[in-house]
Amino acid sequence: MKKMIFLFFLLLVTCGKTPKPVPQGPKPGVFILGEIVLFVYQARSTNITNVALTGDFFGWKAEGFPLTYDSNVNLWRISIILSPGTYQYKYILNGTIFTNDPFNPLVSPDGKGGLNSVIEIRP
Repeated sequence: MKKMIFLFFLLLVTCGKTPKPVPQGPKPGVFILGEIVLFVYQARSTNITNVALTGDFFGWKAEGFPLTYDSNVNLWRISIILSPGTYQYKYILNGTIFTNDPFNPLVSPDGKGGLNSVIEIRP
């Protein structure tokens, strides 16, 4: 009987699927390395043809600064240099849709019923 239980257990363990590791690669979000800040945006719609970044560090320019699209990973990116401080920003989709960063949980009211995303650059 012990042999049967052992064989059943051995069969159960060896026949189970081994989970595959999750591939590591670029991810959306904000990445801070000293004063260099990398903004990475992933569009949730295939209708997005351009993405720009605006914020208090750019004087909230309506046209923003364009992100570069990487079709290999379906991500938009821009790197900027910021001095230490706390900043608010939004993405501009297709030149007209202002949205906070869905991959950054730090937000602040924008005074218009929406939210700005927030980052803090530490010295």
